[in-house]
Amino acid sequence: MRIVVSLTTLPGREALVEGAIKSIQSQTRPADAIYLFLPREHFSGGRIHVHFEGVTTCLLPDLGPAMKLIPTLAREKDPRTLIITIDDDVEYPPKLIEKLLNASILFPESAIGFTGWNVTRIKDEIPEIKHMNQDIPGCRIFESVQVLEGTRGVLYRRSFFDNDILTHAYMHPSFRFHDDILFSGYLASRDIGRIVMWFDLFHGQGINNWKIHGLSDGLHTTENWYQHGWACWSYWAKSGAYDMTQLPRKSSHPVRIAFIEEGLNIQIAELIPVIFKDLTIGGRYSPADWFSHLEENAVDEIFIVGVTSSYFHEVINQIIRNLKIIRPRGLIQVINPSLEGSICRPRQKLSEMDCPSSDCQSIIDDYHDIFEGYGDILLINIINRCFDKMMERETSHSTLTLVKKR
Repeated sequence: MRIVVSLTTLPGREALVEGAIKSIQSQTRPADAIYLFLPREHFSGGRIHVHFEGVTTCLLPDLGPAMKLIPTLAREKDPRTLIITIDDDVEYPPKLIEKLLNASILFPESAIGFTGWNVTRIKDEIPEIKHMNQDIPGCRIFESVQVLEGTRGVLYRRSFFDNDILTHAYMHPSFRFHDDILFSGYLASRDIGRIVMWFDLFHGQGINNWKIHGLSDGLHTTENWYQHGWACWSYWAKSGAYDMTQLPRKSSHPVRIAFIEEGLNIQIAELIPVIFKDLTIGGRYSPADWFSHLEENAVDEIFIVGVTSSYFHEVINQIIRNLKIIRPRGLIQVINPSLEGSICRPRQKLSEMDCPSSDCQSIIDDYHDIFEGYGDILLINIINRCFDKMMERETSHSTLTLVKKR
């Protein structure tokens, strides 16, 4: 799969853009190409004065900040290509590309970023905006938004865009100040989702993963910045991309349940705020005793924290039997922390079983860390049928993420 990174800059910001590019060139999953597009009108003599090894740099007519994406669409024609846009004044975490790529497996029909916002109410022609990201209590691990903010990086698929994006860019002068609303509104007009995600469950506030330099000097300091943004949002609302009569409700706190294996010294509420129930399952207690009190689609997120495969097997089995309690696109995260003094048992070999196809064996391999020694083909097949899934392995923990299919 081809992944490219794209950005733009202006004269006088060479030191800033160098930091951004170096951070992208140090990714755990390298980009296949990096594009830097420069507005010709702002560079004297029509010459490129900014050069970075391994970066394709081009002078083109000025499109404003939309240059971070639109020229890339002309160069990357394969609809499967993933395009990640970044800002020129941010140093990005080493796992940025890896995190976005993993999330794209779960949400192949959506653009994905780490922060965004919704208009939740309009009163006296004044919008009320609700921001959503990991730093804001009540934001889900994966949250739908109207507008993705580009500061922390956004992943798009080339197939999301047609040539008419350029027509829209010229339709309203305020799009020269609000590329985020230009791109997200365009996606909304094509019924393509926009999702913000948490960067890392185990490392506190998400903003700590980015080094942002442009807080005092950028488009957001432009006169009438807010008014320009509202004009851009209204452009898409009037064209039908957003239904002005059915705005999203103010986001309520998600219903979250955490199951923690007995004997683990871990405070899950410190990692995941606003936990509805924090349950330690041990002895003869069964999760089914508690699930029976929940209504259909009542739960947004379930976290299972443990170190033994028997524990994961028991809890997930009970969840699968009560699958209706999880809302569509709800989440289960199975977390295996590598903790000092953990009660992790020695690795066992998978039991021999009748497995008629290589696909079956590959599914077993995907869940080896969770179900080692069990080889529960029935459970694995149910998970495969009912969930989109993604596995991440860190130095300190591994996480299996399951997102319930609609």
